[in-house]
Amino acid sequence: IQFKEQINNFSKKTKDLLLKIKNHNNLEKNTNIFIENISFSGKISKIDFNGSFKDFNTNLSKNISLPLNIFLSHENGSGKVYGDINTNTLVGNIYVSLSNFNVHSFYKVNNYISNGTLSSEQLISISGETLKIDGTTIIDNIKLNKDFILNSPKLDDIKKNILEELIKLTENNYHTLSITNHFSNNTDIVTIKTSIPNEVKRTLINNRELFSVFLENQLKNKYENNLKEKKNRIKNFFKNIF
Repeated sequence: IQFKEQINNFSKKTKDLLLKIKNHNNLEKNTNIFIENISFSGKISKIDFNGSFKDFNTNLSKNISLPLNIFLSHENGSGKVYGDINTNTLVGNIYVSLSNFNVHSFYKVNNYISNGTLSSEQLISISGETLKIDGTTIIDNIKLNKDFILNSPKLDDIKKNILEELIKLTENNYHTLSITNHFSNNTDIVTIKTSIPNEVKRTLINNRELFSVFLENQLKNKYENNLKEKKNRIKNFFKNIF
């Protein structure tokens, strides 16, 4: 859910920026200052970046192909944002390539994943006010943040126990998570597919007997606890009467 919100937020900010560029084109066509190179650097969250624009004209209608190069780094991770955009027609492609980033580098990801190494390839296609994002993300050596996941108020005790056991069984043999994503602001629909369902299914098949016994015990305990609670209610009822 948070991933979808972040994509929608990125889309909104990008669309606002494209509209500003479009309005700038309409108002500032008489301005014509050529800048051979613009360099910049900074830090977003924990990730350092430095990059440049080349052959930039303040009359944006003259930037037929404005190249962009941004380098990213944090700890052992490295990445690059590159591509080009025509600031007159607002058409272009931006590529994002990340390799070997610790999941702790990314805000809120470690709510669900306490450890892992992330690599990602994303394509951002721009055509006027239309924005599309397509990509694949791989997280290796994954370890789930069980405390955060199991702390959901939507889980009762039996669901929490079952989920905890399932996570434990899955983690023993499951070390890589793959995610594919697609988004278009034409529909504002974010499509995300992960390898989790197949891995959970594989885990259940490989641990069929063990998990069946666990479920039986959980249901038995729940039944016994419910029965005991009902007996106590009846006992207290008659005790209050007499």
